[in-house]
Amino acid sequence: MSDKVAPNQFGVRRIQRRLRIAHREVLHMHHSRWLIVVPLIGLSACAPYVLAPGAADVRLTKVAADVAGCTAVGNIQVPKDSDGSDLRNAEGRLKNQTIGLGGNAALVTESVLGTPTTGVAYRCPPK
Repeated sequence: MSDKVAPNQFGVRRIQRRLRIAHREVLHMHHSRWLIVVPLIGLSACAPYVLAPGAADVRLTKVAADVAGCTAVGNIQVPKDSDGSDLRNAEGRLKNQTIGLGGNAALVTESVLGTPTTGVAYRCPPK
């Protein structure tokens, strides 16, 4: 009798086949997860930015003379992420900050590629 074990003895091939099937199922689960995650990220990027009540009426200006008769109420700035300023909805963010400080106008002091990033919030008398 031979000491060698036949490849099919003890179900070696059956175990190998089951491992291949299990491996394919795991890969399928990983790919299926991406089918859910990617559309959710896309939808969150398209979500509209919500302005605070009254923020739509805030005036953004780059001309200091426009706020000459107004009272400064605080500094405003677009929040920064790891890459620098997060320019998405920058004007809306500045307007919301201005309303939060009790202002109704904002003097933009810095811009990046034409998008306002930093400024001063003002409370101006009604016109």
